[in-house]
Parts: sequence; structure tokens; C-alpha cells
Amino acid sequence: MYSFEEELLTFTPTLAQKIGLNEAIFLQHLYEVIYTHKIRGWALIDESGDAWIRRSQAEWLEYFPFWAPRTLQRIITRLKEMGAICTTTRFNADVADHTNWYRLDDSTCMELIQDIDHPYDPTEDALAAY
Repeated sequence: MYSFEEELLTFTPTLAQKIGLNEAIFLQHLYEVIYTHKIRGWALIDESGDAWIRRSQAEWLEYFPFWAPRTLQRIITRLKEMGAICTTTRFNADVADHTNWYRLDDSTCMELIQDIDHPYDPTEDALAAY
């Protein structure tokens, strides 16, 4: 049996088909980070109740070392163009701080996953055989 020392990446294959593999991986990870930070009280909650997390490009690349900086930027830009994520620097007190804050756009994310078929359930086929 294998033992993985690293955290495993997760994504939904159907979402990857719909928006791209890299985008699905990034979106799933962002969701998990925001959710974890919100539970632990580490996320910044804005006046609308949206949770934001702060990440630099270097921090993203530490987690995703297999992506080049330009690839990471393309992924983020594509997700922003889809409306799935929002970024800002407006919460940075230091004007020279170019670290971005990220949040999910819940309505767009729901639209993206809404028309994804339910995953294959092997028990349905097994039951149909009897």
C-alpha cells in the first residue's frame, strides 16, 4: 500500500471537462481553503458576508509547484472571466502590497456545477442486473 506524504489534489472530472482541468483543480482548492479559513475565523468577511482569503503568487506556486507563474496567472484570469472568482487588493493597508485577496462567486459556481450530471453510481447497474 502506498503512503502519500503530500496533500492530494481533488477535482470533479465533469467540471474539468466543462471549464478545464487546471481551472477545476484551482477552483476546488480555493473552495477548500476559503471554507477552512472561514470555519477557523481566518477569512476576512466583507460587508456582504463574503469570505476572502489572502494569497500571493509565491504562495500559490508553493502549493502548485508544477505550474509556471504564467500558467497560474492564465488560470486565475480565466476563472475571473468566467465569473467564478473575484480578486482584489482593496483590503491591503500597504499601498505597495500587491498580494491579492480571493473569493468565490457563489452564484456563478452554482451555475457551473448545476448542470453537471450526478456521478456514476455502480449500485444502480448492479441492482438493474437482478
